[in-house]
Amino acid sequence: MNDKTNKYTIKTLSEESGLPVSTINHYLNIDLLREKDRAENNYRLFGRKELQKLKRISALRVMGFSTQQIKRQIQKRGSNG
Repeated sequence: MNDKTNKYTIKTLSEESGLPVSTINHYLNIDLLREKDRAENNYRLFGRKELQKLKRISALRVMGFSTQQIKRQIQKRGSNG
């Protein structure tokens, strides 16, 4: 992570969240998570908001929520601010 910009690459996002890159890529592919930006080298970049969202998704998975239930929770939370 770059401390000045609070931007994570997918590798640092993986390290910070404890989730494998493959899991994060899966969440990106099914639109549970979105990149914040792209670096000049075209690497996907994520911010603190995305890290917190990823931790929330992970916690919901541990609690036994299905992917569809998680999507609804994430959308519900997004619409509430």
